[in-house]
Amino acid sequence: MLYQKVGVIGLGLIGGSIAKVLKEKGYYVATVKSKSPDIAKAKNILDKVFSDLESLVKEVDLIIIATPLTAILPLARKIKSNRPLLVIDVGSVKGAIVEEFAKLTKGPVEFLSTHPMAGSEKSGFDASDPNLFKGAPWIIVPHKKNKTKLASWIQLFGAKPIVMTAEEHDRKTALISHLPALISKALLEFVQEKDAESLKIAGPGFRSMTRLANGNKQLTDEIEAFNQKNLAPLWKEWIHFLKRPLH
Repeated sequence: MLYQKVGVIGLGLIGGSIAKVLKEKGYYVATVKSKSPDIAKAKNILDKVFSDLESLVKEVDLIIIATPLTAILPLARKIKSNRPLLVIDVGSVKGAIVEEFAKLTKGPVEFLSTHPMAGSEKSGFDASDPNLFKGAPWIIVPHKKNKTKLASWIQLFGAKPIVMTAEEHDRKTALISHLPALISKALLEFVQEKDAESLKIAGPGFRSMTRLANGNKQLTDEIEAFNQKNLAPLWKEWIHFLKRPLH
């Protein structure tokens, strides 16, 4: 069994879903104590909750960082090990993370950045689902020091591993993931300002188009900040596109 002992830090939608799959398949799953209520909710699938990061590192073969984007690198910098250890993240913006992961990869510790293209407007462990990744692309974004091939492990989740560069990932996800979230948010705000009363009679079409606007605000804000390089010009191009005559 590849990476038999796994530490999952961050047991929200993505981390919780990963932990559920691993538990179902017989893996040892642990985490680190925190103030998050998700840990208590996940107690039935956790083999152990360690009091500190150092203790977790000594016990597991693989650590999955499934925290908000702003916490990934500060946490990664704290991980030290004298024995083989793989550390991956599942963040939705790769540029800065991959660059830092290359610097952190030393000796027996390897950092490899990934991003499962699966999610929901919901958040937290209550929204996690072991079927979340089935049929979904799971992007692997290696740096020059990476030696590990993670494709077979990713396939355990029913996902489709795809390798690409950080630049390609951030450019493509800006177009098909991050921009739609901003458009959804903008549409809802427009209607709220124009005629908030109309929301009382909104049907499934409108709800579908604004579903992302009702999602994880922290995640949306972080994506805007972390992928501004790609999002800013795309937003301008989108506004220009909207000015074209309707067909």
